[in-house]
Amino acid sequence: MSSYPVSWRRPRREWLRPGGLYPLGMPPFDPFPTVSDVIAADFCPYACVHRLLHGVQGSPTITGETGLERAGDLFHQFIALVKSLIVSGRLRRLTPGTLRREFEEFMGHLGTRYPHGVDSQRLWDNYVRPWCERKLDELNEIEVGARLFFEVDTSSAYVRFEHGDRSFSYPLKGRIDELNLDEEVIVERTIVGTPYDESPPDPDAMQIWLLWKTLTSIDRENYPSELRDVDFRSFELIVETPYRDFEVRHDNPEFEERALRAYSWIRDIAEDPRGILVAHRERRCDREPGIRCSFMYRYIGCRRRLPNYPLVRPAMRQRFRGWYRSLLWELMWDRDFFEYALLMLRAEELERDGLIIRARLRGELTDTPEGTLIELELPSDAVGPVAAHVRDIGRCTIVFGTFHLGQRLEGELLDTSGEGRIRIIVRRRYMPIMLSSVTILSDTTLLESRPWFLIRRIQRYLFQYEQIGRDRNDRAREDAFVQLVEALFGGPRSLARGGENRE
Repeated sequence: MSSYPVSWRRPRREWLRPGGLYPLGMPPFDPFPTVSDVIAADFCPYACVHRLLHGVQGSPTITGETGLERAGDLFHQFIALVKSLIVSGRLRRLTPGTLRREFEEFMGHLGTRYPHGVDSQRLWDNYVRPWCERKLDELNEIEVGARLFFEVDTSSAYVRFEHGDRSFSYPLKGRIDELNLDEEVIVERTIVGTPYDESPPDPDAMQIWLLWKTLTSIDRENYPSELRDVDFRSFELIVETPYRDFEVRHDNPEFEERALRAYSWIRDIAEDPRGILVAHRERRCDREPGIRCSFMYRYIGCRRRLPNYPLVRPAMRQRFRGWYRSLLWELMWDRDFFEYALLMLRAEELERDGLIIRARLRGELTDTPEGTLIELELPSDAVGPVAAHVRDIGRCTIVFGTFHLGQRLEGELLDTSGEGRIRIIVRRRYMPIMLSSVTILSDTTLLESRPWFLIRRIQRYLFQYEQIGRDRNDRAREDAFVQLVEALFGGPRSLARGGENRE
């Protein structure tokens, strides 16, 4: 790893305008990391390799159980729904029975979204019920109209970290579980922990601290109008588990140093192929054999044993390494370059350059069983292109608030009406939404730039192919994929044709 702190390359402002820089080869700027990227790099540098190059989106710090996949997400979503119903006045005078019925309805509604099923009884017993029992009085004290927001995106190109008597800035973006403006509290929820813990789970403590650092690095002129009088520097930072709440200190030199080291790993891995070799030598599981890591036995490069065949796997992996890096560069051009543009250019410039479309909310938000129905008014010349794009892609991104602090929600087009209006459904029920300003990411931008999530999917598929194989020779000779790999990368092969194996 390079000595830290490292300097960070950002695009020049003139590059961010249309035609300012042609996307070719290795980007002349560094990635725009998420909070999860920084947490992974801090936890283990090779986990950062998995996230940047192999398209792995999970966290190495969360070890799931069979039947409780995505339990943490469901735990938070249910709490957010209950609090949103209280704020809207739809749910009052809660009892244990009321919360149980709401949970059953919530899980029933999710049945089509999680077709493989979730063990709802274990989810309730292990996590939701303990939280409800200790939070019942607090829930009944929430007032109608309380200023509570959930899943708030925060992003800054210049988040400041301290090192000795010097200050360094880096880009960072993340999502806040709960932002309580009335109580001046930021909440990070997790299912990790036990009733006997005396301190919060370390990754979650660092995560909420990083989110707070991002919030306090944003100029107030880039806050939504309803938040410009809010001073986030004094907000409490709370990590909330099913069993206890923990406060995290603002002044935390240890987190400062760990974040700076993580950024150094991210830059080295993204910039230099040798950084991957160094990260592999620094794997945490080698230094701490007892560490719990969800990546340890799932992925090659960690401790997963590979099948014996195909024999040409080393040659295949060598070729794939170049492809991984090319895909990372493409991801940086598509996703990170656009994020830099959203944050470093003024909204007027973004609109003038056709990168965003301003929209106006028409009427009230309408809650439906499928989500929140929103009617937006667009410039008359934008309705057709936006509608055409949404029909082709199946969705669009709507930003409520600002790109620095707001809610970036995926919407699906229902229909268009006269007078430049469209109706969009957002798959969030009842949750309070920031409404000071509404922006739609431009059709032009979405068409010019491939959806970046597809690049990560290609990364994951390549990584899965690296791990496929057979242990026995006779099975390998009958496996079409193994034989294809042997043929493509120069190994011994017996391609199956017409149902027969031929040497």
